[in-house]
Amino acid sequence: MKQKNKQLVLNLVRFSTSISRADIAHSSHLNKATVSSLMAELIDDEFIIETGPGESSGGRRPVMLTFDKNTFV
Repeated sequence: MKQKNKQLVLNLVRFSTSISRADIAHSSHLNKATVSSLMAELIDDEFIIETGPGESSGGRRPVMLTFDKNTFV
């Protein structure tokens, strides 16, 4: 199940220009803690990179994520 969720999350990031953890949780129907854990693994594995703060709709600005296209070069 974890591998399936990891693939789902990776694909959400891969096919978006930039996306936040909260948006991934909403789109994937996974809880935020699961998404954060999977993102940490994908960042450590150098598939995903944090690109900086995004726009806020009130509250803390989200950290945006993107697929690291250099991973497979």
